[in-house]
Amino acid sequence: MRRTDHILALTSTILRSDAAFYQDILARVEQAYVTDENRRTGMVSIGSSNETTEASYRDWIGQLRNEGIRKLAFNFFQAGGKLEAHIAAAFAGSTDLLMHVTTALTSRTYALIPHLSPQHEITPEQFILLLDSQPQPALLRDRAATLILESNRLNNKTEFNPANVIDYLHTAEGRTVFEYLVSNLVEELQIEATINNLEFVIPDQIKELFKKYGTPSMFFTEGSVEHVYLYNLRDVTAIELLALADAQPFGLKTWEQLNVTIKEYDDPAMQTAPPGAWEGKIAKMDMADLSRYTMAVCRSICTLCEQAGTKPVIPIGLRECFGPDEIDQKRAAARSKGSGGGWLLEGNRNNWEYYEFLEIKGAGEVDIKPTEHARAAFIKALEEARSFAESMQSPFEEAFRLSLYVLSDHQPAASYSQESAGPGGRLASAGFSQQALAVITNADWLITGFASLGWDDQHIKDLLALSISDVFGGMGSWNDQYFEDEQERYTTVSANLFEALRRQFAAVLSWGD
Repeated sequence: MRRTDHILALTSTILRSDAAFYQDILARVEQAYVTDENRRTGMVSIGSSNETTEASYRDWIGQLRNEGIRKLAFNFFQAGGKLEAHIAAAFAGSTDLLMHVTTALTSRTYALIPHLSPQHEITPEQFILLLDSQPQPALLRDRAATLILESNRLNNKTEFNPANVIDYLHTAEGRTVFEYLVSNLVEELQIEATINNLEFVIPDQIKELFKKYGTPSMFFTEGSVEHVYLYNLRDVTAIELLALADAQPFGLKTWEQLNVTIKEYDDPAMQTAPPGAWEGKIAKMDMADLSRYTMAVCRSICTLCEQAGTKPVIPIGLRECFGPDEIDQKRAAARSKGSGGGWLLEGNRNNWEYYEFLEIKGAGEVDIKPTEHARAAFIKALEEARSFAESMQSPFEEAFRLSLYVLSDHQPAASYSQESAGPGGRLASAGFSQQALAVITNADWLITGFASLGWDDQHIKDLLALSISDVFGGMGSWNDQYFEDEQERYTTVSANLFEALRRQFAAVLSWGD
């Protein structure tokens, strides 16, 4: 069972529990998670937040219960994205279930969002202190703003006025972007200081967050040739590419070197030509071929420049077509050289894991679907998956078959704990392998744990079947299967099973009229 699902199941239990058992169930939750403090170092904590406030899990649950719980409904939703839901399930992110809580006072909707502690301890406020401590703080602040905006444009995040970068870092999105970019920001700011002949200052207040590195880059030693860079900033025309080549001082050597570069690429789609024929050949290329050869021409010019100890010539009329400009060339050269005595950020020594019930406005109420309907759809999807896996001779066939067995079995869930591990037990008699018996044995915590929380036998078996059949993960999982000539059917079977599985889980957790 995924951790997010475990938290949802516990939360469903505690919200609908009788007052007499509330404290006992809360104590059970607190055996697994921190409920009185969000983001406690070294621990896994749960909490809640809305647009204005954040609360501990204990306080949030207490408030909801004090309002009088009338209904608890979960529903499966598929957020927009490029990945199908059963593929996206392999990656970290928010759960695909929304929780709708109706009390005597109001209705609220929550999504459970996982958060991991940042890779580094430095905060946006400490980063701002770092910027303000530099000899020319405005210069480095502008560079930081440029880098953040470049990242935001690539990731469809907020564009802001560069002058307002400090305000942006204090927003919720700004903090998230900062945590992702801060290591790169620190490296790039040191490069900016270097090319402007400025000292990079680490204030004493935050020096413990940094460490020195004293070894130059393994790719650069004193006396090595400085790397030269040249690249197109957009799709260029044949006229523009030929004008770039003509602006260099190398003449026919450019085309001789292009033949050498093409051979190094070892690309069957790229062919050499007599040096004197290249200009005519390029002039006749369509855009697809031209795009392929543009990079090779740029690399050839760079090679000749490195040999001559010069930089590429980019005429004024071509500066919107090709880069880098002079300042970007200095930055690139500084990156390729590395440097002794620079600064790196220390890793986070105060790690935590936090799961946040985030209130979602405007989601509306959800009707509770009968568990029997969701279970029937789940069984149908399991049967389809089992049949397909069997026809493909996939080892996952047994997982689907075991889930179906659990759902159809009339014996109590507790009997699995008592009988399943033995070689003479009824599961072994039903033809299940030792691996399947081990899966059941390893699920003992789920069976006994939810029984002690007051779950009825059928719903415990539902949880067990859901856990067994949730085969959607990363490497080595059902998602990693490949069936030549049957991929379309595999994708359909997988999508149907995943949706049915999640809808069944939502139905199991829901409660009320």
